[in-house]
Amino acid sequence: MIRWLFLTFLITFVFWFLVTPIVKSEPDSFSFTFAGDYGNTFQTQAVLSSLNPRNSGASFHLALGDLSYGKLSPEEAWCDKVKQSVGDDFPFEILAGNHEANEPKGNNIDNFVKCLPDKIGNIQGFYGREYYFDYPLAVPMARFILVSPGLTFGSGSGNYPSGFWNYNSEGSSHYQWVSKAIDEARSQGIEWIVVGYHLVCLETGEKKGCDAGEKFMNLLAEKKVDLVLQAHDHTYQRTKQLSTNPSDCPLLSTSSYNSRCVADADDDLVKGAGTVFLTVGTGGYWLYNVDRQDPKAAYFAAMMGANANPTWGFGKATIREDSLTYSFVRAAGGDFKDAFTISQEEKDLSAPSSQKGEEIIAKEKSKEETNKSDEAIKADEVSLANSLKPLLNLFIPILGLIVLIWLSKKKEKL
Repeated sequence: MIRWLFLTFLITFVFWFLVTPIVKSEPDSFSFTFAGDYGNTFQTQAVLSSLNPRNSGASFHLALGDLSYGKLSPEEAWCDKVKQSVGDDFPFEILAGNHEANEPKGNNIDNFVKCLPDKIGNIQGFYGREYYFDYPLAVPMARFILVSPGLTFGSGSGNYPSGFWNYNSEGSSHYQWVSKAIDEARSQGIEWIVVGYHLVCLETGEKKGCDAGEKFMNLLAEKKVDLVLQAHDHTYQRTKQLSTNPSDCPLLSTSSYNSRCVADADDDLVKGAGTVFLTVGTGGYWLYNVDRQDPKAAYFAAMMGANANPTWGFGKATIREDSLTYSFVRAAGGDFKDAFTISQEEKDLSAPSSQKGEEIIAKEKSKEETNKSDEAIKADEVSLANSLKPLLNLFIPILGLIVLIWLSKKKEKL
């Protein structure tokens, strides 16, 4: 009898031990979204609704500045609008734009930081101004560096420096901070590096010039950052994969085109060959025109604006250890599409780039459906295990008590 009870207790305990610790493993892929220049328009609401993780499938969103434009005041009112659309717990990570930086009343970055705080949890730096984080937390695949080149901050209430934030000098602390963050990520074996900021540099819209700083832009190109995210210009513009080299493209210029700075011109890119610059100022505010006659237009693989299929939406990227798949997600307006992939696999040179773009979108949809199916299976397994846990938690102490009572009576007889 005692052997049977002991054996039953042992088997039940082992089963309980295996089932009880339901620990979520780190994902083998994740998606994130990004855009800037929101406001409080019909299109803004369409974008925010599409950003809900149930619709986007994203783990977090990067808001690249120019949030409310003071059109919904105070700041908490705009934050509430965001949270009602995407959920209270969804990481809607913010960065200052020129409209928030100098802290105007009702449009103050300090207040936005309070009502849309960091939800990622491992931020290094000044959240909302200059910070980075690695994702996923336990085994990072990517480092996201969010900075404020060219912005001027007021005194504020935080412990951050006020005044003009200069990233355009190799000796500046901000330039060095970004350079170090990139180098450390590489030394730690973090595969993908994404840098985001509000002001643009390389573009063909209405924000001519390079407010972020040409030296800073060339730092990112020299270090072959995978993606650079920009806003400020209310357009969509995506460059080809660009790369500098000592012989025939020592520097990227914002005033002229040099074909030798283009590492790859299609939608099927190779990791490490160069940098893609994305301007996504399509978060809801009115759009600007794009200039296809600009000499720099040859640097771009895709562009959209008020005069070219005006469409509001956001960028979405899915990162895996060996690939980054990107697409523009429409929320309102026209039917603009764009997609590309960066991978460590060999390129397929047989298909034209337009066909590859459609194939990228189709493959990404197929992968998302597969991931959703896998997640559903895992969810069912977790649900079954969790449903058994209360029964096991109740049964094991009772069984143990029976064994103790039986042993006590056996001892009394002896």
